[in-house]
Amino acid sequence: MLNDSGIEIDDEFLESFLDESQEVLADMKICIDSFREPSDNHFFEQYGQKVDRIMGAAFTLSLNDIGNLARFGKEIGYKSSQIQDTGKLLVIHSLLSQLHKTLETVIKGIRKGNRPDPSELSPLLVRLNAANKQLGDLRASVQI
Repeated sequence: MLNDSGIEIDDEFLESFLDESQEVLADMKICIDSFREPSDNHFFEQYGQKVDRIMGAAFTLSLNDIGNLARFGKEIGYKSSQIQDTGKLLVIHSLLSQLHKTLETVIKGIRKGNRPDPSELSPLLVRLNAANKQLGDLRASVQI
């Protein structure tokens, strides 16, 4: 598979990325499923920590669309762990759930030899960017 720079990704590196991503996605799902009420917002910080692993590996392999999705998930996860507003948290929960499903679909697609289509990821990137901007600079306990 070619990365965003047009360079072939070593099969072993790609397989390692896909395997680790599947493990991380399972952990992220636990974080999403564990959120029940505003006091559970610490699960969003854990989500941010988990998705950071996908982000780093994706950017290392120059899979920039995946890296950018994960970067927004990381930032939104960390920032939202500082919020107590139920309405905002429910919207964030829904958005991070959608991100999880998208990353899962993309990782499964890559495993089958399909590159993610940037035009299909773009609407989610726009929504994540907007949410990230609305959250502003909340960083009380975590450095991004």
